[in-house]
Amino acid sequence: MLPLVRREYLAGRLSGNNYALLLDHVLVGAGKPQIYGTQPKPFEYWNGKEPVFYPIKDEANVDKRRAKLHLPPLSEYCEFLRKFYFPQVKNK
Repeated sequence: MLPLVRREYLAGRLSGNNYALLLDHVLVGAGKPQIYGTQPKPFEYWNGKEPVFYPIKDEANVDKRRAKLHLPPLSEYCEFLRKFYFPQVKNK
């Protein structure tokens, strides 16, 4: 399925977000580091209300890769996750 999804993304018929989510999901499921940082661990592994992610390949450059797919920086994604899962909590 992943090659088909990649082809559709490259052809402009699928969003970068959808491509990144599937690619990272497949990689994490195979025990490999994710590329775009879309896969947080289950809540029991979070640091309180702070998301903890499965390993990210070359994490120092993840925001550059995310930008190429028109994804927000990882810090903004973390903020989204906090607001989504804990809407009553005021963030830092």
